[in-house]
Amino acid sequence: MQQDREPEHCAIRDDVEFWSWHEVVQFIDKEAENIWKPMENELADTKQLIVHDAASGLDKFCGIDVERFGELDKACQTIVLNKAVVLAVDKVNRDEPESEQTKFHVRSYSGRFMYGRTCLGIDVPPGKDLSAVASCMGNLFKFLGTPRQDQMGKGTIYYWPNIEQCESHDVAL
Repeated sequence: MQQDREPEHCAIRDDVEFWSWHEVVQFIDKEAENIWKPMENELADTKQLIVHDAASGLDKFCGIDVERFGELDKACQTIVLNKAVVLAVDKVNRDEPESEQTKFHVRSYSGRFMYGRTCLGIDVPPGKDLSAVASCMGNLFKFLGTPRQDQMGKGTIYYWPNIEQCESHDVAL
């Protein structure tokens, strides 16, 4: 519209003389929504597929595109990180066959000042640290953030208060 006047010719209004400009805008909005709504659902499905593929590939330690990981929502990131930690701990325990007391264990933990809320934790036996687990996880380990730690008398637990621990059936993708 120029100077509050309709143009001489408007293709969207051909054959529909009674439409006002307001009706034209409403029509365009409705048609646009019909286009982007299915695309929004497809995007959500694709994100879930990325999570599944990423977590499935972790057991081979193929790695994950770290840039794509950052695009996932918090819930998807939590699932992938839990899976990565579980698989890394399993790999470390397999590579270093020792007694049950000297193995790493993944578990839920409620640390100091967490007031009963639980999070992802790794029990580390005395004389060991997280370096073997970090090495197995590669660049994905940095997404865990800096862990807190508590001394448990017979080892240390490293935990991440901002990462919820998934139940084992949630992690098994």
